[in-house]
Amino acid sequence: MPDLSVGEIIAHPVSKATALVGVLGGVMNLPLLAAIWATVWGQIGTVFTVTSIFGFTIAPEVPAVDTELAKMLALVAAGLYATKKLLDVLRSIRSRVNDTNTET
Repeated sequence: MPDLSVGEIIAHPVSKATALVGVLGGVMNLPLLAAIWATVWGQIGTVFTVTSIFGFTIAPEVPAVDTELAKMLALVAAGLYATKKLLDVLRSIRSRVNDTNTET
């Protein structure tokens, strides 16, 4: 991946789109964004599976697809999936500790 300056990162179309969605979501409190996020978070295991298969096996074989972007999306999905699994484990531990404390 080429080295980008801060100005190039800010001027990148993805950065602009992300900033626009963030500002609109913050100002307007768009329920659509919350619904999309809830759906993605609820299905993050499937999202991780699909993005990893696409990013690491299909994208390198298709010249029209930006392989680096596909791999980056797969890695972001992997991070979110790992985070969700860790949160599930922590919630389970907390629940068991609370159950143990209430029984005694």
